[in-house]
Amino acid sequence: MDGPTVLRKDQLEISLHNEKKLIQEGHIKDDNPLDLSEPFRDLCSACRKGDLKVCQEKITEGVNVNARDLYDYTPLILVGARKSQAQQPDHTINHIPTTRPVCAAIMKLPGYY
Repeated sequence: MDGPTVLRKDQLEISLHNEKKLIQEGHIKDDNPLDLSEPFRDLCSACRKGDLKVCQEKITEGVNVNARDLYDYTPLILVGARKSQAQQPDHTINHIPTTRPVCAAIMKLPGYY
């Protein structure tokens, strides 16, 4: 059986360094690029709050849901973090949609993997 190869730490570091160099040279695409734009910050904020309406608006505008912020968080990670902090059931918290609809909206996108 050929299973996945586990790399030693030094091999992994070299591989990551080489990948970063290829991305910088434009040979390969970064799957989760850093995005510091206002629309992406708005999407991240909406994900933190569980605001489905704003999430859908930003996604419709074409904001990259696979991008990451300064802290390496993607919108889906932010939604998941909010869900793990919420102690109330899904659907609404103080009339604000919670994470289940936001997660579903993000994960249904054709570009999301």
